[in-house]
Amino acid sequence: MIISVKKLVGLPVFTQSRERLGEVGDVNLDAESHVVREYLVKKKFFNKSSHLIKPSQVREITAEKMIVDDCLIKEAKGKREGKKSLSSTPAFGNVMASEE
Repeated sequence: MIISVKKLVGLPVFTQSRERLGEVGDVNLDAESHVVREYLVKKKFFNKSSHLIKPSQVREITAEKMIVDDCLIKEAKGKREGKKSLSSTPAFGNVMASEE
């Protein structure tokens, strides 16, 4: 599936266990390799918290939503409680092409 950045921004983001994290606010691309490096997921307008999601943490992207690993919830809670966060290895191969 090809999805444009314009359609990706604003897409709701959920964990595999259906907990809503927010929506895609931006996408960071590697200009040399033309690969998505991370997705910025923002909460609501007045909540300034956000998540940086690596492509390896994304399980599915459809026209209606993005599904990410459940470990992102544990990671966010661990940071609030002063625990070590879970790490994830970035994927280098998820390429997005724009739709015309």
